Amino acid sequence: MYTDRHHATKNPSYVYERLYMSLVSASYSFLEWVRASTQKLVGVSAAVHKSTGKSRRPIWALRYAKREWLRLLDWMYYGPDIPCLTRKRLKAEKFLSPS
Repeated sequence: MYTDRHHATKNPSYVYERLYMSLVSASYSFLEWVRASTQKLVGVSAAVHKSTGKSRRPIWALRYAKREWLRLLDWMYYGPDIPCLTRKRLKAEKFLSPS
């Protein structure tokens, strides 16, 4: 989560918080499985991006665009009493649809 001020020079009120949703792994096949599963279960699509660090081994990131991660958050946090990491839920709550 971060505060986006990229276009604030054009309009000072154009500052808002963004939630950047991604899953990072060294296993491409795991991320492909997650991508296919969320596509099937939730109907959201995602992109898998590759980067290399200092070790030059590929690191993969599954990234969701805004509309997709909003749907995914609603699906993941469908109720107030589901088991989850509290710190993650607190970040997601302001983006969740009212129940």
